[in-house]
Amino acid sequence: MKIKICISTCKDYSSQTIPLLLSTLEKSNVNLQDVYVFEGGHNKEEMQDKVYKHFFVPHNSFDFTSLIEITEKHIESDYWLLLHDTCKVGENFNEKLNSVALDKDKISLIPHPTLNIVTGK
Repeated sequence: MKIKICISTCKDYSSQTIPLLLSTLEKSNVNLQDVYVFEGGHNKEEMQDKVYKHFFVPHNSFDFTSLIEITEKHIESDYWLLLHDTCKVGENFNEKLNSVALDKDKISLIPHPTLNIVTGK
């Protein structure tokens, strides 16, 4: 099964955050062709097909920008991993990601207090 990575960001911070996150994803051997960046806060929609896919969108819905756009654009994947632009990943990230048992509709790395904020070693 395929896991694609979506990243939510906004135009005010993307030039600082996206290069750092992408560099850590690349160092962990993530295939950047499976990475989709959704950057909110623009006046019009545009998509740039770089090594990764970069969408510029008119709304800024914080963590949900990616999920809204994936749904509205009907972008398909067996699974999606949502990353916020302010995070970075460790060198074993891709190995750990690909070792997750994908036998449920949704998977959380921690059960409480929230499903979208994770810290770890």
